[in-house]
Amino acid sequence: MIENKGFGRPKTKEELQTQVEHFAEIEYSNLKMIKPEKFNSEEDENKFYEKYLQSMKDQSEMLVYSAELSEIQDFKNLPVDIDPKLKGLIERNRDAYVEFCDTEMKALDYYRASKVKIYNEKYKSRVSDIKDQIKNGIPLEEIPGYVNKGTKGAIFFTDDKHSKVVKLYSAIHDGTSSSNVGKNEILSLLRAKDIENVSHLEGYSYEDRAVIMEYIEGKNLKELTKKERAQLSDEEIKSVFKIIFDLYQNGLEIDPHPTNFIYNTEKGFSVIDYHLLKNPENFMYLLRSLPENLSRRKNTSDEESDYDQFSDLEPRIVKILEEDYPEFCEKHKEHFEKWKSMI
Repeated sequence: MIENKGFGRPKTKEELQTQVEHFAEIEYSNLKMIKPEKFNSEEDENKFYEKYLQSMKDQSEMLVYSAELSEIQDFKNLPVDIDPKLKGLIERNRDAYVEFCDTEMKALDYYRASKVKIYNEKYKSRVSDIKDQIKNGIPLEEIPGYVNKGTKGAIFFTDDKHSKVVKLYSAIHDGTSSSNVGKNEILSLLRAKDIENVSHLEGYSYEDRAVIMEYIEGKNLKELTKKERAQLSDEEIKSVFKIIFDLYQNGLEIDPHPTNFIYNTEKGFSVIDYHLLKNPENFMYLLRSLPENLSRRKNTSDEESDYDQFSDLEPRIVKILEEDYPEFCEKHKEHFEKWKSMI
């Protein structure tokens, strides 16, 4: 039996749940890292990939069933009426989980556990209501509070105040597959908890495939007029880079699409879409794409032609980078000098 204690007291249900989630997240990553450079035989290779695929499936199922797993008191003596699917999941991962709890979970993540608790207390009923409406065949657009949808999920306001939104992954996927449970987005939001001017995590549930986030009001870059963009100050442009570098230093990167930059006159710029950093070498490309996204706009209702020219924004951005981030410019000197020569 795993000792149910955290700093001298019993762990809460939410702490046990996030413990299971953390195990699932890193166990899969560990398996990816220990892939041999060369296999001794085709049989060894097949066994590795069989284990790898089972691990991917187990990871998703552990995340989805983390709330149920948190209620099991003794993993060595399972209840006789336990779901066979859940039993198999536990038996395949029991030894690794016990070892994980002994070595990795000495310090509990209270912040993460608090987000699970907030979700259960404040948002679970709202999410259940939305899911019931979807199940009853009501089109997403007709559900009260609907905002928009994308390839990963649909977004709804959580209440009439419009201060928080829920991204519901099961609104797009059939609800039977556990392949898309919002894992990467949840991990990204957890990692960005101390970064200013980004959308922050309010609550989440792997079981419900739901993420609650702060809603940031304002215009995205595609909605700004040519005049409004021309009036952006150096300080406001600098704030964009501060957000980007803060995210980068925490292992995160932005999607530089113009709709992911929100601007309002009181708060300045905010970023609403970011994810785990996959390739640090892409960071310079991301920076180079910013002038285009900050200075070009699809023609809609004003006098602009199909696309604006770069105007003077790109030289301003280069100047800001040289003055505020000299170490970065020196580290990427070859790419940076090539960029400057093209202006």
